Amino acid sequence: MSFLAQHELTYAPIVNAKRVPIATRISISPDRGGMLSTAEAYDAIAARWRPEGGPLLLDLAGRVPDAHLLQSTPRDDLWFEVPADFLADPAGAELVVDLHIKGFQMALRGRPLGDLTGEQRSAFRMCLVPVSENRRSGAVANDMKEKRSIPSTLTDVDSIAQMEAAFADGATAVVGWPFKDASQRAEGASANPSFGVVAKLIQMIGAEADPSEMEQEVRRDPALAFRLFRYMNSPAFGLRVEIQSFQHALMMLGYKRLRKWLALLMATAARDKNLQPLMFASLRRGFLIERLNKDNPDAQMRDEAFIMGVFSLLDKLFNESFESLFERLPMPESVYSALVKNSGPLYPYLNVVGALERTNGKSVGRALGDIFVSQEDCNIALMQALQEAGVTASNAA
Repeated sequence: MSFLAQHELTYAPIVNAKRVPIATRISISPDRGGMLSTAEAYDAIAARWRPEGGPLLLDLAGRVPDAHLLQSTPRDDLWFEVPADFLADPAGAELVVDLHIKGFQMALRGRPLGDLTGEQRSAFRMCLVPVSENRRSGAVANDMKEKRSIPSTLTDVDSIAQMEAAFADGATAVVGWPFKDASQRAEGASANPSFGVVAKLIQMIGAEADPSEMEQEVRRDPALAFRLFRYMNSPAFGLRVEIQSFQHALMMLGYKRLRKWLALLMATAARDKNLQPLMFASLRRGFLIERLNKDNPDAQMRDEAFIMGVFSLLDKLFNESFESLFERLPMPESVYSALVKNSGPLYPYLNVVGALERTNGKSVGRALGDIFVSQEDCNIALMQALQEAGVTASNAA
């Protein structure tokens, strides 16, 4: 049985102080028979991950490194966590230095138990500390001074308030999904003028409006037009000719593909920097739910699955209810039912995404049972979606 069939993967973004996702943390839960060694896990993920997807940090459920890792090929985009108490063992501390010399990228899980040597400190890209241990103002900054400074990253962040406090206290990054208070913390996101233009364009696509009329709508928002042409001329679209006009784009892409791009654009249109992690989450959700529907023979339903995933955080991004948003932006019934009524054929996929993000308290296995997808297929879909979202975000920024 393959690694991806045996183990449950969940994920969370790692976001820096500019609110830019710099990596993804993949947590690997052991199967009932026990988890593979760190070397086996590292090699299994490395075989599936493409560098263009961005760095991955492997949370190996507390598993410590083993000497077999020295036989693996290190990658700059594949990091793994080392429990802090592993360094208290001289053999463990020596192995960490050897792994660093060979080129492996590591993160320290938990604050160091004592002073580290210069070689030991340089082995770690970051020190992961639960947000619950950020006990006082300046705790992170003070801790970094005391331990002579492995950059600190707070984990388990679930609100924008926690994210802001972490950066104010000196953290260089946070791990988590700042969903909880997003709509309350947003500053003017709902007034973003791009929403009206994009919503109108999606309506016009649905009505198969004349391309010249649609081009006039695009010209109402120069920033939208700029992003449209830059993205369509990027490697992500794989077109062999340069797009010169909206009508040209429509001819090359077709209505369905253009609607998909506009859905991505709407989910990334909010201007509050604190909402950037949510915008990236929207991309990931769209690609993931689309991948989970890859075997659906209904092409329209696959497109709607993507749109539903991308729009699943729209209420938080624009600080407005789905019902209100969809009064101005007509949705397919399957998308409307999932996001407004919590029902319909696409709704169970939201439960799967919540389980994979650890944001809804549901187990991944139980959620997958509702959509009849195996653990292996889910893990494959997840890794593909994370890679695709990473490429799309870099091209559309």
